[in-house]
Amino acid sequence: KDGWIPVSREELGERSKFYPSSWEFRVRPASVESIKNWSAIDEARPDQVNSVYNELIKSNVSIRDGETPISYNQINSWDRFYFIMKTRDYTFAKGESKLEFKDECSECSEEVTFNLTAQSLTFEFPDEDITDKFWDGETREWRISPSEYDVDYEDITLYLPTIGKEEMILQYAISQVQQGKKIDETFIKFLPWLMKNASKNIETLESQINLVKRQYNKWTVDMFMFMQDVIKNIEVKPLESLTAKCPVCGSEVTSTIKFPSGIKHLFIGENKHRKFGSK
Repeated sequence: KDGWIPVSREELGERSKFYPSSWEFRVRPASVESIKNWSAIDEARPDQVNSVYNELIKSNVSIRDGETPISYNQINSWDRFYFIMKTRDYTFAKGESKLEFKDECSECSEEVTFNLTAQSLTFEFPDEDITDKFWDGETREWRISPSEYDVDYEDITLYLPTIGKEEMILQYAISQVQQGKKIDETFIKFLPWLMKNASKNIETLESQINLVKRQYNKWTVDMFMFMQDVIKNIEVKPLESLTAKCPVCGSEVTSTIKFPSGIKHLFIGENKHRKFGSK
């Protein structure tokens, strides 16, 4: 009635365990305003792309915990494109704008068609024994003891990279560059995992980051190398490939995801008007 469509937790697959079990997700077709903003993306400006991505999710994805609304910025970073594609799937629910590309079967050289949808996206997950031992699904925290792995350091708590945190970290990085300050890019890669929350006030955020940086600076080489291994093994990694079955030989074919007309055309359907000019 209000345009919102429930998203089954089963659709998230293993990614569902990284959200509290009481959270309910809903998606609605993209609004006219969202489509206008999306189609005007300047793909050469990562900050603008990031902002438009998040605005589309903010407008068209809803999360509730019972009667309590949950902010879109609590969505895990690796699920951002999934929810964008989920919005797209509902926007073009009648197949008005299929996102297809073709590749060749390596076994028989037959042409194979790939259809990009939310459900066709694939992910790489942490090993189950790692998740079972260290992940707390209700607090959304990883609790790990470096001493168990012969690293002399106190127990650590890690947090999931979320849309909201990464948005503010990007704003922080931009402000540092504008002030002529040098960015520690290695530290920035760890930052979403080390911060529980990120303030929307840039001064408070800078204080939060400086506090985390002081802890980071205490890491020994052993601890740094250990943390690199930890992040590599606990992240959910979106894969840049799709799989499809060859219609001739039946082989499974894998191809890198392609956007034939660019990202900005994702929410543009079949136009009914005549084309103006040749560009």
